[in-house]
Amino acid sequence: MTRRPRKESSGRRAKNDRAANARRVRWPGFVLGAVLLVGVLLAGSGAIRWARERPAYTFDPLRLALLGKNPAWLEPPLARAFYAGYGQIAGEPFSLLDRRALEAYLERVRAFPWIEHADARLGLPDRVRLDLTLRRPVAAVSDGSVLRLIGRDGVVLDLLPPDASVSIDPMAFLESASDQAVVPAPFGLTWLVGLAPLGIDRDAARAGAALVREWSEQVDPAVRRVLGAVTPPLVAIDVSNHGLRRATESAEYRLVLRDAKDRPVLVSWGHAPGGVYRLRIPLEQKIAILVACMREHPGLADVAALDVRFPDSWRERVQLATSEVR
Repeated sequence: MTRRPRKESSGRRAKNDRAANARRVRWPGFVLGAVLLVGVLLAGSGAIRWARERPAYTFDPLRLALLGKNPAWLEPPLARAFYAGYGQIAGEPFSLLDRRALEAYLERVRAFPWIEHADARLGLPDRVRLDLTLRRPVAAVSDGSVLRLIGRDGVVLDLLPPDASVSIDPMAFLESASDQAVVPAPFGLTWLVGLAPLGIDRDAARAGAALVREWSEQVDPAVRRVLGAVTPPLVAIDVSNHGLRRATESAEYRLVLRDAKDRPVLVSWGHAPGGVYRLRIPLEQKIAILVACMREHPGLADVAALDVRFPDSWRERVQLATSEVR
């Protein structure tokens, strides 16, 4: 007699089916995971080999461009002067991965007179962001052939290129007759006289730069507010007696203004004379005397010299253009 196979229960058959399906699904998963792992290992080794064989990213300092950062005062001759000096200190290209080379570059740039502030931020692998602040010139120095610029903080900037040289000596404003027309400094700057261009007095340069800022930021606006008229332009400052080194009885500084006829007007400025020469005269007092003199002599057109150090006797010391200027 033939025995029929015993029929499996529906529960056991379902369980066996699930196990078989799991085995069928697991093998493709293992294969896919192995393929991915091998791919990652190959890609990683390839990336390491590519990184080793590829040259390091370099930064070429000579390709510096002040894109979108050029201040309005940086006229083409000044920009050429900046890049001419920068090219001498920039150095050779170097890898952005070389931290020492980057620090050495920043040290050179920070020592460059045209640069007031410099910093760098890396954006690897091939980017570096330079944060540069240029030092703005406020005055010029000339001996009749060579032109130098003075920054807002009195720092002497490098020589300008030959096409920006000048053929005048601003000292002539102080030594010539009062009817000689004055020639302003280039780029709207103020001449500094008495610095000895071949050996510039740094203290006097800082004092001159401070006077230029004082005039543009305080004196000129105050005179305009009171008179509602244009203040005679400040053309030059004589700082040869800075610190009263030459004479305690003379004015520490002499300002050269340009009247409506382009003639020089000498204004004695600085310490009070005589025994109280070390006491500084308040700026408000100097402005008040200047305003009073301009009210009596509009535009200072007929004035050759003015001393703002004497609040009570300044009128007696005004020298007209027809009289001798001491």
